[in-house]
Amino acid sequence: MRNKIAEKMLAFALTGALLGSLAGCGNSGAAASDAGEAGTQNAVENAEEKAEGQAEAVSGKEEEDGPYGRYPETVTLTRAQMTCAATQWENGDDETNNPWTRTALEEFNIRLEDAWAADGSQYAEKINLSIASQTLPDVFWVNANQFKQVTELGLVADLTQVYEQYASDTLKGIMDSDREAFESGKIDGKLMGISTQHFGVISQMNCVWIRDDWMQKLNLKAPETLEDVYEICRQFTQNDPDGNGVDDTYGLAVDKSLGSLYALMNSYHAYPKIWLNKEDGQIEYGVIQSEVRNALEAFQGLYTEGILSKEFAVADNAKMTEDLVSGKVGVAIWGSSFGYAPGIDVIKNNGEEAIFKSYALPSADAEAVKLAIDWPVGNYVVVNKNCQNPEAAIKMINLYTRVTNEGTAEEYNAFKNNERDWGAIPFQVQNPMADYNQYVEISAVQDSRDTSGLTPDQLGKYEHVIDWIDNKNPDSVGQYSQVSREGAYGVMKPFVDNEQYVRTAYKGVSTPTMVEKMSSLDAMRDEVFTKIIMGEDIGAFDEFVESWNSLGGEDITGEMNELYGN
Repeated sequence: MRNKIAEKMLAFALTGALLGSLAGCGNSGAAASDAGEAGTQNAVENAEEKAEGQAEAVSGKEEEDGPYGRYPETVTLTRAQMTCAATQWENGDDETNNPWTRTALEEFNIRLEDAWAADGSQYAEKINLSIASQTLPDVFWVNANQFKQVTELGLVADLTQVYEQYASDTLKGIMDSDREAFESGKIDGKLMGISTQHFGVISQMNCVWIRDDWMQKLNLKAPETLEDVYEICRQFTQNDPDGNGVDDTYGLAVDKSLGSLYALMNSYHAYPKIWLNKEDGQIEYGVIQSEVRNALEAFQGLYTEGILSKEFAVADNAKMTEDLVSGKVGVAIWGSSFGYAPGIDVIKNNGEEAIFKSYALPSADAEAVKLAIDWPVGNYVVVNKNCQNPEAAIKMINLYTRVTNEGTAEEYNAFKNNERDWGAIPFQVQNPMADYNQYVEISAVQDSRDTSGLTPDQLGKYEHVIDWIDNKNPDSVGQYSQVSREGAYGVMKPFVDNEQYVRTAYKGVSTPTMVEKMSSLDAMRDEVFTKIIMGEDIGAFDEFVESWNSLGGEDITGEMNELYGN
């Protein structure tokens, strides 16, 4: 125990700073401001007495504080809460009284109060209004553009020291797993926001999905080259893979957004929807690079051969999905989520043999494919500069990362089942290695079925994998198609391990001209590229590049280099 004389000296030192040491954000239990009545003996005595009490509390805090330390007095933390209609609370719980709020109070002595709550569609606008009026809660989420606003206006706290002192090893490990994303929360070397991170680059990657029963019927082998993929598409278009005697199938699923073809452009080393760091240090947009021209020429041939639907230019995503589910098309360029949607409906409509299997996106030449990766960070956790206990926000993030990454099955289910983890916003931080690790761990025990080493999150997906293997339950095909040994993540893992990807130079903050003109430039891109694919002379691409630059692209490029360039 601290020496009484030393405690008395600390009490005098604290007299002039009573409102700071242990007061919570809006905590009515903090030391009162009697010491502000300078000039009266009673005020001084009161201040000394309260400061001495605080000195004892600080002594206890030094012994107990840290990532999971409990406050000796209740700290109130106000937050902006994002809600979800799908959340199902149990036993009379609601947004304000649930496992998250109760654990905050019981474990940390932190009382969470909602300054306001809004669903996802309204949250960003509510934050904008709060920023404009500068009536912000203690802790809240912001997107990248809002993060720029609140830091430039000086509205949020520097978290550098509290992060170093209070972040748990788990939280620090999550941040270190994508250091670039974490560093994006720093301004002039100061940590002004905690990146909410993401599900990993593996979750952004695309692959080739091919309907397996059609492959078997036509005696086709797994594709190794891009020409192999195109030949499979030809066979699906020309050789009646559904066996109905009608010419009603085609090879490659595409809709008017051209999303699957933009992904397929990676095979040609083209990246039409991300910003590229060039060798000369400049940033350029991928859509105007010559590699895009090469890809468009190839796609002209696919359309001419009938491999693409003749109606793709007017088909929306729903129509493309309908063709997949109804058995009209057999190849898709898609992310790892294909097995969930439309994969489940494909199986329910066509039977278990109709499963689509995943294959790596091949290169159009001898150069290895690199997959495009967009900027993955959507939000930052920020703390009001007036919050007296910013470390309370870090403790709450520690709680979320502990439950999600280290919790027992009982704890995990209590906190997260039925969308209850929405109750943890704005303290949610995702683990960029979670999806990658799911594949590694689940595929490793797929044969032995020894689940002793799986986390609760991994166990849930593992059970679906086994459910598909044993029972062919359509509702489990999504997990099987993603994280099983035969799943998409197995295809994508080498791309992650070998760093075969290109991450955009854009980091979430839009430039002024981008806000004003990018949507119209994107619309022009889609229109011109669609016409080229359907047969217009490839020279239209060169005209597009000139128009793109003159109509705002050149200005956006200059702003991007100013904002993000070296």
